[in-house]
Amino acid sequence: MRILKTFVLRLLIDSETPTTLRGAIRAIANDEEYTFTDGQTLLALLQQIGQAALRKEAHPGPQEAAPDGAAACPPEWEGEGGEDRD
Repeated sequence: MRILKTFVLRLLIDSETPTTLRGAIRAIANDEEYTFTDGQTLLALLQQIGQAALRKEAHPGPQEAAPDGAAACPPEWEGEGGEDRD
């Protein structure tokens, strides 16, 4: 199964620290915006959004609590971005 999510990535570059990666991603489907302060945070955010989308696709009913050890996403992350399926 494939799920396509579409985001706009905005990089915020500070002239005093130009090598620092920070910015925001905005989901096209629902206009939600999520900020990040470094590359690791951006990758973790994208992984959590992807996992939430897969959980939603596997269980289309009301969202349940994440099992122990699973990364729980805030409810507003569920279903982010445009969704196209192959």
